[in-house]
Parts: sequence; structure tokens; C-alpha cells
Amino acid sequence: MMKIFILIYNLFLFSTISFSQITVIDSLIKASENEKSDSALIQNYIKTSRLFHNLNKKDTALYYIKKAENISVELSKSKQIQIKETGSFLLADCYYSKGNIYYADMDFINAEENYNKGLQICNHLIKYSDNKSIIGETQKLKTDIYTGIANIYTDKGYYSVALNNYIEAQRITDTLIKQRIISEKESAAQFFHLGLIHYYLNNYVKSLDYYRKSLKISEKYNNKFAIAKTNSNIGISETKLNRIDSALTYFSKALKYAEAEKNEIFKAQIYDNMADCYIKQKKYDKAELYLAKAMIITEKNNSKFGKIYITLGLADLYTKTGRYDKALSYATNALSISKEIQSISMIKNSYLRLSKIYENKNDYKNSLKYYKKYKSLEDSIFNKEKNRQIQESEAKYQANKKQEEINRQKLELAKRDAEIKIKKTQNYIFTAVLISLLIILLIILFTLKQKQKINKLIKKQNQRITDSIRYAEKIQNAALPSEKVLNNLFKSHFILFKPLQIVSGDFYWAIKKDNFILFAAADCTGHGIPGAFVSMLGISFLNELTLISDLTRPDLILEEMRYILKKSFRQTGKFNEQSDGIDISLCSINTDTDELYFAGANNPAYLIRNNEITELEAVPNPVGVYYKEIKFKMQKIKLQKNDLIYLFTDGYADQFGGTNHKSQKLTIKRFRELLIKINQKTLPEQKEILEKKYSEWKNNSKQIDDILIFGIKY
Repeated sequence: MMKIFILIYNLFLFSTISFSQITVIDSLIKASENEKSDSALIQNYIKTSRLFHNLNKKDTALYYIKKAENISVELSKSKQIQIKETGSFLLADCYYSKGNIYYADMDFINAEENYNKGLQICNHLIKYSDNKSIIGETQKLKTDIYTGIANIYTDKGYYSVALNNYIEAQRITDTLIKQRIISEKESAAQFFHLGLIHYYLNNYVKSLDYYRKSLKISEKYNNKFAIAKTNSNIGISETKLNRIDSALTYFSKALKYAEAEKNEIFKAQIYDNMADCYIKQKKYDKAELYLAKAMIITEKNNSKFGKIYITLGLADLYTKTGRYDKALSYATNALSISKEIQSISMIKNSYLRLSKIYENKNDYKNSLKYYKKYKSLEDSIFNKEKNRQIQESEAKYQANKKQEEINRQKLELAKRDAEIKIKKTQNYIFTAVLISLLIILLIILFTLKQKQKINKLIKKQNQRITDSIRYAEKIQNAALPSEKVLNNLFKSHFILFKPLQIVSGDFYWAIKKDNFILFAAADCTGHGIPGAFVSMLGISFLNELTLISDLTRPDLILEEMRYILKKSFRQTGKFNEQSDGIDISLCSINTDTDELYFAGANNPAYLIRNNEITELEAVPNPVGVYYKEIKFKMQKIKLQKNDLIYLFTDGYADQFGGTNHKSQKLTIKRFRELLIKINQKTLPEQKEILEKKYSEWKNNSKQIDDILIFGIKY
């Protein structure tokens, strides 16, 4: 009965039991007595627990991991963020270690429970932590936990569930390798687990293909442990293909490692696998000798899974040699242990052995009885639909990897195209500004020479400047989406737009890209002409990023805008450097799924549903240089019919005025309350009320900023 090995990376299971380990344990225990740092003490306890686990001392291992867990719980309650996150990570590591201890004892229920506790903490840390180091370590631990869960379901025989967990572990590993947090050698585990799943699906040729890819990477990095385990599994697949001489060669390579490292459990597995080869060669005496060696080691280490494999191997041997009563005894024993640990795959194999034994004993009634039980489990595990799902899961994973690479290449091309267009746009703008300044300078010199006509010329020049600005207003309005475009995009909408001067540093934007509607409201640095220049750049960047590339996610668009804007203004964040930037709220609606995606730079947005207002929070960063840059975050909301979405800049809420003699700001609080009060009215009516409220509040005060409110109804 072949013993397939499930490879667990970053785990001390099956390590050498030697005097050196006992020495390390003693030094760790002594170090723990004098350790003042809680986090270092927890790590010592975790290491001590794992070493006792290696020595097959489950209770002592659990004792030390419980000590580590208790201290970790206290650290995770700290009010200091760094201490709290460190404690939470170590607590997740404790649950992972406990899961490994229970898994080794075939206690699948407690193992999975602890793995899931660790996974829950990891997900929370990755979502809320800003510490890159903690996030990287947590992602690595999350990979190990998914692998542990996959191992449980592989042993239990639920291969589709196992594959989904392996693929999730592989997805994270791929990301970590790309980010250079871990090295390429970790990808050997990905190929190993794919080989394992295909072995259980009886796809032995495909299994060998993945094993050999795994072996090549392990050999490149001289990972002896992984090389030995992969050689062993290659031998098993070769045996299934009846290439016995090749199988024995691979087993011999693995055995050399096990003997050199004095790894007794691994030796037992290889003896069991070699015995299967000798049974196929009809060398029954040799097979019995190797099974006996394996049984001695397994009994000594109390390995339940090992006992099942070896007893089934003995059942096969005695069936082949006609000793049916002995075969029946071993097969019955294997079934009993399999039921005890609730391993569906081993129960199934035990039923098949019992059916064959009874058939050889001419007891066809019992043979049929056990065959039906075997067939029932076989169909539940290997029916065509599940096999199809497994193949689709793997194909989907590979397709996603290819698509990620295609998207990356598209983004690189889009960046290059955008940079070229930005340079052209900059040249046009700077040339226009230079010419404008030159013209103004010439006019001023001319007016100085013509003293008698100075008042008249100044008046004319003011008119010309005003006319130029009015023309700039037309250009800016042409860049903004027209009412016709907005009517085609939205069920109902309004735009309340009041520039402080003739042209505005605020702008609104909307466009349709495939099945996505993207729209935004933005506030650029400055007012008047300077603000208008930046706003024209902002509109240009948004058009280029959405039309040239396939970007529809608001957070990614803002990241690219920040990169382009910093490059355009040559911003580095140094003191006294210009700090032009854009505050923006950006939305994307998937018209196929009715999902709203939002990201904001300093500017939030409001969603009103059933008279309740929800704030879509913005990242406290502008699109541009900032002393403490953080990534823009995306929020997703499932839209419902008649949902109201409001994008706005700060001009409305910051306006000074009031009904009493003391001037005060209108405030964001009053603005929110007003939106809730009027949300049941039509959008044109809402715009009229907002304008009236603004005029009443401003009264005789001066307008202090550009004003923009963009409301839509879904």
C-alpha cells in the first residue's frame, strides 16, 4: 500500500530526533527564564513547542504553545498599535502551531479549528495594518495555514476542497515572489501540491510532470528535505505506471537522505513504498521484510496514518500469497483506524481490500457488500462533476496568472503612452503661458511709452485680459462633459458649479468605458487661471488613463494620476518645492453587476438610501506629492434602485456667512443635514434648494472658493 507524502514547508515535522535537539530545547528553556521581552519569550515558547512536537511529545508541545498563546492574547489587547499587531501575529502563529500538532495526531477537527482561528487573525491584520513588515510576514503565515487546511482535506479525501486551498496558498506565494518578499524556491511547493492532487485523481503522468518541476527548483536551491520527499513521491507515481526499476531508483535516493538524517518516520514510508514494488515483482519475502521494518517504526512512533498504510500493505501481501485470514485481519484493522480518524480515502481503500479478500475466499455476499460501500465513496469523491470542477479550478488559476501578466504589460504600455502625451501637453501649455506672458509684457511696455493714452489702454487691456479669460472659460467648459453626455450616462443628475473667478480650479468629469460608467468631482490647487491649468491637466490625465489603458478601478487610476502629476511638476516632496495637487472623489459603476467602486483623495462622497446617509471615506492624501503618502483604497457597494450619490468639493461647506451678525462657516454637518432633508425631491429641485440655501447663507459675504456639487440618481 503506497504511502504518499504530503509536503509541509516551514514546518519542523519529521525532523531529526537527536541529542542536538534536546540541547537546543534546554538552551531555549533557560533563555526563556531570563527573557524580558514578551515577543521574544513567545517566540522561544513556539520554537520549544515545535521541537517537542518533533520528539513526538504532544502534551509537552501543547503545554508550551499554550504558554505562548496566553502571552500573545495579552499583547494583542495593547493600546499601542505596534505591540498589538505583533501580539496578534504571534497569536496567529500559535494557532497555526497547534493546528500542526493536532494534524500530526490525525485530530482533524481540532487541527482545522486552530487553522481557521489563525486565518481569521491574518485576514484582519492584512486588512487594517499599515506595517509592511507585519503584512509580509502575515501573508507568509497565511500561505502555510492554507496549506495545512489543504493537507487535512487531502487526507480526508475531499480533493476539490483541498485543491481550492492549495490554489489560494499558491496565489499568495506568487504575489510574495513578485514582491520579492520570498524567493523563487518557495514555488516548488506549488508544483508539488499540484502533483499530489493529480496523483489522487489517478492522473499519474501529469502528476510526474508537476513533481519534476518541483524537484528542479528544489535542486537549484539545494533543499535536501524537499528533494528527498519529491523523489519519494515520484517513485510512487512511477510504481503506479508499472515502471518498477525507475521507482526503486527514486526510493533509494530518498532512503539515503532518511538514513543520513536518522528520520525514522520517513524511512518507514519509503520501506512501505518499496514493499509495494516488490509485491508487483512477486518478491513476497522481500516485501514482507520491508513491511515489518516499517511497522516496527510506525508502532514505536504511534503514527495512525502510517499504521493504516502498512496494514493495508500487509493485507495486499497476504492476499497475493493466499493467506486470506491474515489479510482479512489486517484489512479490518485498517478500516477501524480509518474510521477513527475519519479519513474518507482510507475508509474507501479499506473497503476495496476487504471486498477483494472476501472474493478470494469465495464469500461473494460479503465481497459485494464491501464493494458497494467502496463504490459509494468512490463515486462521491471521483464523480465526473467533481473532477471537472477540480480541472476548472486549476485552469482558472493558470488563466489568472496569464491575465495578470497581460494586464501588467498593458499598464506599462499605457504608462509610456501617457508619459509621451503628458510631455506634449506640458510643452503646449508652457509655450502658451510663455507667449501669453510675453504678449502681456509687450503690451505693458507699449502702454508705458504711451503715457497720454495710459488710462484708455489699461481699460482696453483689462477688457482684453477679461476676454482672454472668457475664452479660457469656453475652453474649460468644452473640456467638461456636456449636458447631453451626462443625460446619456445617468438616469437623473444635477451639477451645481460656481467658479470663484471666471475659470475654475474645480472640475467634474464623466465617461463610459465598456460596461463601466466613471465620474468624478475634483478640486485643484489654486483658483482662477492657475487652478484652471491644473484642472485641464487633471481632465487630460483622467481621459488618457481610462481611454488608453483598461483601468476602471478608481484606486488604481488615482495611483497612476499621482505618479503622472508628480512627474509632470517634477515633485519630490522637498522643502519650498511647489506642491500642486488635486483633491478628488472618483466613482466607477459596473452596469452589468450594479456595483459602485469608490476611491477618494481628501474628498469623500455621500450615498443616500432610504433616508440614511453613508459616507464613502477618502484617503487623507491629495493626488500629488505629500509628506506621508499612503495607497489609495477602494470601497465597493452594491447599488439599489433610486440610490443617490453626491460628489462635492469643499467650497460649499467652507463658505462664510450666516443669519446672525457673527460670520461663520456653513460646515459639512449642515451640508449633510440639508442633503438628508431634500433627498426625496427630484434632482433639479435639489439643485435649486442648494443654490437658494447657499445664497441665503452667503448673504453679503464674498465667495471664498470654487463650488462644485455633482449629484446622480441610480
